[in-house]
Amino acid sequence: MGSARQADEYSIIPSGVFYAHDHMYRWYDTRVSGTVRHEVFFGTANRKKSIQFRLYVFISPEDHNMSELGVHGRYGAEFNTHLKQVAQKAAMMVYGWDEDEFIKVFGKSYI
Repeated sequence: MGSARQADEYSIIPSGVFYAHDHMYRWYDTRVSGTVRHEVFFGTANRKKSIQFRLYVFISPEDHNMSELGVHGRYGAEFNTHLKQVAQKAAMMVYGWDEDEFIKVFGKSYI
């Protein structure tokens, strides 16, 4: 059962890279060995919406919450903001939303 659920785990956010603090962040749109899922819009209500709308990425544990450079870490704000911007653009494109519609769902705009 677990493998079937993971096989269905894909994001509408295209895979990519981002550079900050002399560090290369890499994220994937499907689960890759050694990665963890990060819901781009977190917090109780937005985490569920991120899952519903497939707005999550797969990143290394270090880029998630296992280092100060991680998206939840002390120096992860630039990466966090970048992911939110990429996710918002993807959601608007895939779901045909304008900025106001995105705000209705997630509470604010990141672009």
